[in-house]
Amino acid sequence: MAARIVHFGVDESFRLAILSSAGFEVEDCDSSIPQFTDALRKHPDAIVLSEDEGFNCAAQKAATLARSECKAPVILFRSAGSGHEYSQIDLIIPSLTEPSIWLQAIHKTIQRSRTLLEMSQSIREESAILVQQCTEARMKSEATRRRAAHLRSEAKKHLGEDQSQSNKASDD
Repeated sequence: MAARIVHFGVDESFRLAILSSAGFEVEDCDSSIPQFTDALRKHPDAIVLSEDEGFNCAAQKAATLARSECKAPVILFRSAGSGHEYSQIDLIIPSLTEPSIWLQAIHKTIQRSRTLLEMSQSIREESAILVQQCTEARMKSEATRRRAAHLRSEAKKHLGEDQSQSNKASDD
């Protein structure tokens, strides 16, 4: 299955063509926030941001939006000379990195993300089963406690009757 990538920013280095020729399905949003937001809702496998020279805040806003809208890893193609810090990026590809290197890094990042999502889904399913089992055990325990309380109450009544009859017999 081809990995779906959503791209935000200006592709000055023709990286999108390289991604497409490597088998990735790429949706380019240019620098349109509404288009980017719509694309994020389609559950992409990765978000790729291209940092613009001197306009780093757009990539930061896109990274923040990506994190709030989807679970896909966020990858940044850094522009030359950029020193902007990003806290919400899973992979930063420095300027002038060979395509063979960054293609492999993107592929590994997507694979790692898929593996983590599968593990997370498995844990959620196991958790739901455990919650159900605990609910059933709690209900059974509550029923047993109610039954035990009822039996204790019945036993006290019988003991009380036996005591009364015993007292009457000794009075006679």
